[in-house]
Amino acid sequence: MSCDFTRILSSGYVTGIDCEQSQIELAHNRARNQHLTNVSFEVGSIYELPFPDSSFEVVFAHAVFEHISSHDAALKEMFRVLAPGGLVAVRSPDWGGFIVVPDIPGLQTAMQHYADLQTANGGDIHIGRKLPGLLRAAGFDALAFSATYDCTLSPTIIAEYLALPLMESDAEALREWGGHPDAVFAQAWCEILGTRHA
Repeated sequence: MSCDFTRILSSGYVTGIDCEQSQIELAHNRARNQHLTNVSFEVGSIYELPFPDSSFEVVFAHAVFEHISSHDAALKEMFRVLAPGGLVAVRSPDWGGFIVVPDIPGLQTAMQHYADLQTANGGDIHIGRKLPGLLRAAGFDALAFSATYDCTLSPTIIAEYLALPLMESDAEALREWGGHPDAVFAQAWCEILGTRHA
């Protein structure tokens, strides 16, 4: 995502963070292969962003909030590093809007087990719909909320992703679904923009 932003910027600089060193290395390699020079990557936590106050004109979190347990702490840090007048953007899925067909035997159980695992790890599979209230409570203004669908072109890939942490019976159901010629996976994404005025 950081590399995508970098390619469309006529000026400016992009800094990407992730809590995993392996992801930072992948991002470094991607930027180098694309000959991007106005981007850098750092290991860091969304709860303790390694930047001074008011460092950025835009702060963006993509596919993060569904995995973390303390949204207030994350938004407090995002608010801190955003300059007054700056733009905040958050994009997360909401499992209440998934379209997953065909409904083969075992598929719904496997999907529920994946959702239970994410919840047990501190995540929130319905965080998308909660973004307006969370950002308003964190002090952001001029909120603009929207929702869109992302239709994956390869159900096989999403089936493997979901199957990875699950027991074999669930994984088998997901892989069988992913290989079905009529498989469709449409994921509901919620997006919100806001500003920091103070």
